[in-house]
Amino acid sequence: TREAYHEFEFKLSTFQIDNFIHAAEHPVLLHSPLVTEPFLHLSLVRRLQDNNDTHDISYIALRILEIDICFDRKTAETIAQFISPLHKAQEDQTNESWVQELTSKMSLNYSKSNRRAPRDIEKFIHSANACRIHVEHLHLHPIRLSLTFTQEWSRRNQETEGFVFFQIIRGMASISEAPLTFTSFVVSHAFESPTSLMGIISAHYS
Repeated sequence: TREAYHEFEFKLSTFQIDNFIHAAEHPVLLHSPLVTEPFLHLSLVRRLQDNNDTHDISYIALRILEIDICFDRKTAETIAQFISPLHKAQEDQTNESWVQELTSKMSLNYSKSNRRAPRDIEKFIHSANACRIHVEHLHLHPIRLSLTFTQEWSRRNQETEGFVFFQIIRGMASISEAPLTFTSFVVSHAFESPTSLMGIISAHYS
């Protein structure tokens, strides 16, 4: 903290997620090959103020070093087996009676002539106009990924048959260190609600 400002800085030196699946081709799923600098570096400078309706942030910067992602078909199939029960439980909850009940409630609520805007829309409008933040400088550095995928033979697994993503993986060729880059996001004097600003950033990287 210095006069009239709050300063925040966060650094994460290294980052690694190991792969403990038996006989997997790659023992490490995610890691950063660069060790000379912190893997993640976040800096924030906020101007002190008496009025809390609008937060005045002078500077935000986020930098993430290159990430290597390595996995194989066996790892992907194992992940599918893990999340399959959750996927099936969600499907089991969707039945005709649930749909009919929801439809009846919506018809009753929105058939009134003096009905106000839906609550989620009202919430969005309120959040867009309240508690706004002013960011003088926002700099999100580019995110660079290196993707390695090893295709291997394995028997078909019934647990993964319903996942389109893993059906695509079965037909993929092996990939070695394929680069994937998300461009930087730089903006000056942004004046938005946190929800709106996060939506803009998400749209930039999607």
